[in-house]
Amino acid sequence: MEAVNGIGASGLGASLTSATQSSLGKEDFLKLLVAQLAHQDPLSPMENQEFVAQLAQFSSLEQMTNVNSNLQLLQVAQASMTNSQIASLIGKNVEVRSDQVRLLGSGGAAVNFDLGATAKEVEIRILDANGNTVRTLKEGGKTAGLNSVQWDGKDNLGNVLPPANYKVEVSAKDSNGNAVAASTRFEGMVSGVSFEQGIPLLEINGAKVSVGDVLTVRQAPATQQGGASTP
Repeated sequence: MEAVNGIGASGLGASLTSATQSSLGKEDFLKLLVAQLAHQDPLSPMENQEFVAQLAQFSSLEQMTNVNSNLQLLQVAQASMTNSQIASLIGKNVEVRSDQVRLLGSGGAAVNFDLGATAKEVEIRILDANGNTVRTLKEGGKTAGLNSVQWDGKDNLGNVLPPANYKVEVSAKDSNGNAVAASTRFEGMVSGVSFEQGIPLLEINGAKVSVGDVLTVRQAPATQQGGASTP
């Protein structure tokens, strides 16, 4: 008499593992487990240890599924809270790291920059949208930390430049002629918030700035000053 061709414990156990790795649901897992019990080889039934191990595997799978669901809910809640907090910046004055300066009129604009150490000489270059240097400002000694230089809004020939965003490059040297680290910043009022590929950007006078570049946040004055300012 030929032996009954049943499904062995090891064979279906591998199927269960494969099914689990294929991200089947818990209902599929239970169906496979019941099928294994119903069709197991009577001459080689499933050992208790194997059965307990597979139940533990199912329990672990269900726990991981629940954890993933909870994490997704947490991410949605966190994103909603973060977006709400970012939106609250609208109407506030923020100071951000940026190499842009906004010229709004003939009154000029302030160029703010940080120096890593005291500098003997500082050179500021103003570039237009095409990358051309339109104005070069040469300054004397500046101390370490935050500094500000007023740009009159004119080019090197004395012509008044049109309102626009301009790029700022600052280079500095100490008394020994060594380069001093310099970074630019500006302050402006947030007029809106946009999301590009899930990344929030602050809109300030037509310029878009990453939230990660924000240095300080201040309450905007009741009446914004007219004329030119940084973006």
